[in-house]
Amino acid sequence: VMPAYAENVNTGVEGLTADSSGSATWTTSGGTITGSVKASSSSGCSGPTYTAQTGTLTFTNSYGGTALLSFNYTVSLAGGSATVDGVNAEGGSFSKALNAGDTVAVAITSNAADSTATTITISNLKLTAEANVDVTFKAPTNGSYTVDGAAVSADTVKTVKTTDSVALAATAASGYKFYCWYSNTDNAILSMKASDSLSFNKDQEVVAKFV
Repeated sequence: VMPAYAENVNTGVEGLTADSSGSATWTTSGGTITGSVKASSSSGCSGPTYTAQTGTLTFTNSYGGTALLSFNYTVSLAGGSATVDGVNAEGGSFSKALNAGDTVAVAITSNAADSTATTITISNLKLTAEANVDVTFKAPTNGSYTVDGAAVSADTVKTVKTTDSVALAATAASGYKFYCWYSNTDNAILSMKASDSLSFNKDQEVVAKFV
């Protein structure tokens, strides 16, 4: 599977356009996009008065077909707020399958008390074209887990779309605790949540690790 993206292409990725509106400033550096917004202020006899400001970055799938938009992000709210696709954002990761022309909005709003900025930093931004991949879920030891509600007791190969997510749920055996979902293919931790939904953009081997 060839991910439909290219690094350091303006404020987005190949096949993904990004348009800003409102009062936030959006900058790109090292493959990340950072948005920052501050309250506006005016002077008065009793001191400055602050008014909250909002800025929005809207991603549009211009790839020409269905694709999975995914990214990681961190936020510094400083009394303000942030939303990703209309949901309150406190940091983490985001993924959503988009048809051609679909959009996802990232919005940040400052506080109305001082000039401290509300910021959001987006990294690992990708747009992955829809395709089928084979994921091998390895038989667990020291615990059990399910894939889309089905128990895995032996090595199991599941064909999934790159634009879909797979629901995983792990339960540790007595004397153990869940540690992570791990990709043997990439030698990397995929998630440290016992119950999570993950998307896969290539063939790989996955296992639940217990300690």
